Amino acid sequence: LTSRPSFLRSKLKNFDQHLAICGYSEAQQIQHVENFARHENKTLADFELLLEKVKGDFKELASNPLNLTLLCMLYVEEKSLINTKTELYRSLHAFLLRKTCLRMKLQKEVVEEELLQPLLQLSFKAFKEGRYALHQHDFDAASCDPDKILQLGYLAKKVSVSRLQENARFTFTHRMFQEYLAAMYLLMNPNERNSWMQGLLKDYKKNKNVALFLFGLLDGETGSLVEMTTSVIAQTRFKNMGKVAFHSILCSPSHLLLQCLCEIKNVSPELERIIIQHFPTRLFVNSFCSISCLHG
Repeated sequence: LTSRPSFLRSKLKNFDQHLAICGYSEAQQIQHVENFARHENKTLADFELLLEKVKGDFKELASNPLNLTLLCMLYVEEKSLINTKTELYRSLHAFLLRKTCLRMKLQKEVVEEELLQPLLQLSFKAFKEGRYALHQHDFDAASCDPDKILQLGYLAKKVSVSRLQENARFTFTHRMFQEYLAAMYLLMNPNERNSWMQGLLKDYKKNKNVALFLFGLLDGETGSLVEMTTSVIAQTRFKNMGKVAFHSILCSPSHLLLQCLCEIKNVSPELERIIIQHFPTRLFVNSFCSISCLHG
């Protein structure tokens, strides 16, 4: 049994039969919060507001155990209530950055320049290559010290010893962290972003979360949002959604823009105009669609 859909899907390749991914029920989510409260020596009453959100606005976010753990952690540390997945990981990133600065006794600007920037570049490079771990030669090529970058909290060092030498692998503590870091890199590198966007559908399952994070990170940058929206519409054929019936149990790539819109707070008039021009007369959704498909 696993609560990690990506892990299970990779295992499916080794079997002829199909396995189903069962939902992470509301009862299990409440139990998760109870366990977290007990671990933090707090009562469930301390999490009353968070529990209300989990049953309502946070329903989709809380359907992932990692996200629910992060929601609980940030609620304890900062009493913050998060509305989108991008906001959740942005808040976590700010939290980790503050902790790193205090632990290493360095200014934020120094940590960002000497540690974060190399990690963003390496994260995106590994993501493009389909790798979920970094090696010493990656850090050598970027002229940075892996042991210092470990202080950011995104990587875990795993050492294997053979008769000839000791090998170290630096794995991301969760694939979602790598996807968020890859999106941050694209945010800061417009030329790389435009190139990556052109191949968005070459591996949709792999690229989807990065696209959602990137859309959320671009919130407030109207020009960039319009550019990304235009690219998504062109590639997913959003304008033809009313002519296609979807039978897959997974959301169609045509639903991507609907989900992206849930990652931003406001839709500018210019962005609204672009969407209205291509909006279909009918939308097809099914019981397996995410809540954000309907909200979008």
